[in-house]
Amino acid sequence: PDWVISSTATRARTTAALAKSAGGWEAQVDLEPGFYGSGPHDVLELASGAPAVDRLMLVGHQPTWGMLARLLTGEPVDVKTATVTVVGLDLASWAALPGASGELLGVHQPRDHFDGPHDR
Repeated sequence: PDWVISSTATRARTTAALAKSAGGWEAQVDLEPGFYGSGPHDVLELASGAPAVDRLMLVGHQPTWGMLARLLTGEPVDVKTATVTVVGLDLASWAALPGASGELLGVHQPRDHFDGPHDR
């Protein structure tokens, strides 16, 4: 990602930091207290203030993230802990995020990247 917005909750902040470290990203991580306990429409509204970047990553909580993926793509997504859902959007700017629709490009769950129970 070019920019990351994370919930202020410890688990979300830790997930964002670990992902950034593992991926070697240079992306700035901003904390958004409004992500905690918000619904999908609220998250879109809060994220619509993101800077002009190509790839934006949002880190938050269930059940909102599953509902958000469905709202944006029309597809149900099983979002478990540390799941990455990739949604392609065609937007002129992030300000157009509320009301946007896109395509589900991928769902990456941690269990897909490990061989056995001891690797988790």
